[in-house]
Amino acid sequence: MSENVRDRAPRYELSSIKAVLNDQTVEIVDVSPTGLLVKNADASLERGDAVTVTLSVPLMKKSVPVPVDGFVVRSDERGTAIDYVRPATAWPHILRILNLREGA
Repeated sequence: MSENVRDRAPRYELSSIKAVLNDQTVEIVDVSPTGLLVKNADASLERGDAVTVTLSVPLMKKSVPVPVDGFVVRSDERGTAIDYVRPATAWPHILRILNLREGA
């Protein structure tokens, strides 16, 4: 049995990234190159729903808004899991840099 690529994606707990989903600020539990897990999301979201999450990412001494299209893959007591439709090719690198910066 082969391991799912998404299961191997590194997950980061980055407090420097903020998120807004459906005009509501949500708490990011963790973020990866392929998706994110958030708390406090709209309770009406269901598996398969298309969403846009606006991430505020600290880059070059300012916060840059990054709209990310995705879809809900799970919503339960742990939070709402969202997979990206098409993450930017630089996204894994940005996450590693932020993780190093926050760990310092």
